[in-house]
Amino acid sequence: MTTGAWRRWADHPSPDDLPTRMREDARRHWATLTGWMRERYGLDGEIAWTDEDLGWVLRYRRNGRALVTLLPTAEGGFSALVVLGPALWDAVDELDLGPEAWEAYSFATAYVDGRWLWLRVRDARTVRDIRTLVALKAPPPLPPRPLRTVTLERDAVTAR
Repeated sequence: MTTGAWRRWADHPSPDDLPTRMREDARRHWATLTGWMRERYGLDGEIAWTDEDLGWVLRYRRNGRALVTLLPTAEGGFSALVVLGPALWDAVDELDLGPEAWEAYSFATAYVDGRWLWLRVRDARTVRDIRTLVALKAPPPLPPRPLRTVTLERDAVTAR
């Protein structure tokens, strides 16, 4: 069983506090995933209390629907929970997922509200799989932001 890094109710961390108890590699993956959620969905996530085992988590929801929940773990990493409803199960077969995501999906119990996929984030592949699963649940409403170039000319600054 995974235990959370923030298990005391009184600690009540901010979103910026959550990754401070993680290893460097986990913080990089955390930043990639949270940055993607901000860029593609316009969401910063919300801190939520779960229970005394898991503690505080960062939860992303859109229109009241859960997209993904990120759990900093006691061992210095983090896990992600993605719940896939029954209507999505056939579509999962078409996805290009890594072995860990397939294993999580295969062993997840099929409940009425969906399959609860717990993924330990250890590498960039798992981050990509989480993004793929979240996009399957709810396609991102925001297109990727185009790079903005600034040209400095002698007497003017133009932005494109």
